Amino acid sequence: MNTTPSSFTFEIDEAELRDVNSWASRYAPSPAADFAVQLSFLPGQHRWLAREANVTAWWDPLPSRGPSEGVLAIPLFFLNNAAELFTGGGAVTFHIDIENKLLVARAGATEMGVDLPDLPVAPYSLDFESDRHIVVSAGDLAHMGFVMMTMPVDLSESEIEFPFPFTSVKVEKTSLRATRDWRAFGGPRLTVGVPARSDFEGLVSFFSEVLGREFFWADIEGGETEVSIAFSSVTPNIAMLTCANWGLRIELGYEQVFRYRKELEAALGHAGYDVTRDPRIGWDAEVHFTHKEQPVTACIVPGETVHHTMIRLSTLVMPDAPWNLDVANEVNAWNNQWKYGKLVLQENDLYALSDFPAAEIEHLPTLVADIVSTTQRVRDVIGVFR
Repeated sequence: MNTTPSSFTFEIDEAELRDVNSWASRYAPSPAADFAVQLSFLPGQHRWLAREANVTAWWDPLPSRGPSEGVLAIPLFFLNNAAELFTGGGAVTFHIDIENKLLVARAGATEMGVDLPDLPVAPYSLDFESDRHIVVSAGDLAHMGFVMMTMPVDLSESEIEFPFPFTSVKVEKTSLRATRDWRAFGGPRLTVGVPARSDFEGLVSFFSEVLGREFFWADIEGGETEVSIAFSSVTPNIAMLTCANWGLRIELGYEQVFRYRKELEAALGHAGYDVTRDPRIGWDAEVHFTHKEQPVTACIVPGETVHHTMIRLSTLVMPDAPWNLDVANEVNAWNNQWKYGKLVLQENDLYALSDFPAAEIEHLPTLVADIVSTTQRVRDVIGVFR
């Protein structure tokens, strides 16, 4: 809930005004139109927040006087104009009138006002519970960002596809190795490794367009500054980057899931299946649904490039299936004649699998009906061997 007082004033100096205008402009679309940043008030300080794609950026200037809670939306065009208008080197006083929806900035005899916009979205949350950490110097992170921003292909407007490649980062105890794969666009794979300290090992993936630029800006306070990147098992799709008085909340994801998850959800929904939509950006590769009371999973499986992504349908034929020579021969006979799928024994459970290219998702309803009908026939046949 927004608990901003109905009327109040606060001051910032002109240097901060110019800095926040430049900072906020990085995240704005072009044209910026009604793009706004959020100004959050905390005890003894205020915090600027901006969002672009999978990144929520925050910046805490010096301690200030003002309310101890509440959130405002400040239009970027207001910051643009204020930064041009107030150049006397002193403080700028902001007068906020929530009841009359008015925002006025004043320095000396000069003032500028605008209708105060409503918050376009809920206040941005930075709540986070971390249990894994990486520490890297800001200078090394900037080097990584520079390589991530490289575009090693020359594409015409008709060839440009969205999104451009995600970046995957291999996390090791003493290093980070980032790879951005441009082969889907006829380009190379770019890899950059930098020293780091980590208390875990694994693979992290994310949409690159904003983060490459933000990593490049990481050493704005000096190359020796350390940056912390935290991860959470509670919210595994979120990472939190913190450095001095600024940071980034990063939504992680996988390129093939980002590209095909919503299309897969839409295809299943159009075919009449009840599907749980995932609001996260490219995170969960599995979609679960039911066909004729038979649970089915559709999984997005990565290929050599994003254009080679497959959809794998799977369903349980028989738990704790009997396994002997007769059953093995029956399974092999089905696999030899089944055009669209295979039977596979995993531990003691028998599953039916069916793979098809994600680019051919229009065939999904037919393949779902096929795998479920085949599952029922196989279950009837193999059931006699129990």
